[in-house]
Amino acid sequence: MLRGNFHVVDDAMVQLYGILEYRRKYDVDSLNPLDALTHPCKPFWVGEMVGFADDAHVKGCVVQVTVPRFVQPDLLVTKFRQEELDSFFIHWMELRLARQRESIAQNAEGLNQDDRMLEIYDLRGVGLKQFHRKGLKMLSNSIGLAQANYPEDLCQTYIINAPRIFGAIWKVISLVLNERTKSKIQVSTSDFDGRLAALVGGEGRLATILQAVGPAPGNAADSAATGGQGQ
Repeated sequence: MLRGNFHVVDDAMVQLYGILEYRRKYDVDSLNPLDALTHPCKPFWVGEMVGFADDAHVKGCVVQVTVPRFVQPDLLVTKFRQEELDSFFIHWMELRLARQRESIAQNAEGLNQDDRMLEIYDLRGVGLKQFHRKGLKMLSNSIGLAQANYPEDLCQTYIINAPRIFGAIWKVISLVLNERTKSKIQVSTSDFDGRLAALVGGEGRLATILQAVGPAPGNAADSAATGGQGQ
């Protein structure tokens, strides 16, 4: 937490008190993280945790893949309130913590005890339908809630196959990200020419990871276009 606040003790203490208040307000310690998997918002969430990384630089990091082309911000606005989406993200972040603890238990030797998430965002196919202002604002609010209360768990984020429209979307999302988090994000219009595959165990495993997420319910066009798969 001190690192995230650039070793400013007063700022770190403010964040700590904020986290304690957050956990009290939402009664986080009584939640079952596995409820994230059966939450009403889960079928409309476009991310999955898909195991652990093997490369020495990121050994034991929990790998999460997110495929934004399947997100439907307009549908989120009509189906869920902000409170419901926040509830899902709280459960999801607690599940991430549980997976990280599992990683530490399985890979105790040589594993960095901090910064344990390796995130991959595949932006292939993202278009104007994902740029729904109210829906993106809802997502940004929930993402901001997560970032403020689960600091220092990110090892690296790789955004791959970024289209030109990503610049506009990034302007919205980046508003809720602090500078340290933004420094851990790398963006490419391709897949980093094999470097990302090396981190997760090869081209074959990267292809499998990118297929872990599929269309939300009722998104027949995307399902037909991908054969029901995430890639």
